Amino acid sequence: TLLRSGSTGFTNLSISDSEVARVQLKGGCNSGGSTVTVAGEIMPTLRQFPTVSWVKIYDPQGSTQNPTGLSDSIPGCLEP
Repeated sequence: TLLRSGSTGFTNLSISDSEVARVQLKGGCNSGGSTVTVAGEIMPTLRQFPTVSWVKIYDPQGSTQNPTGLSDSIPGCLEP
């Protein structure tokens, strides 16, 4: 299924010692009102790494809803 988020790629991928992967989208960021977004592809892909338990996705401006702590997070622009 094609998921259009407006994103043209990613940057700043990192995995910290606390098992948190962080990645920032490049280009645009928009859910288009859908509950199915690119976050649903990114999170399980990064969790394939044995050291990743949590994934935080940032919008192109560097914002995410829950930037701290051991939890997943997506930017508001990917909310339906």
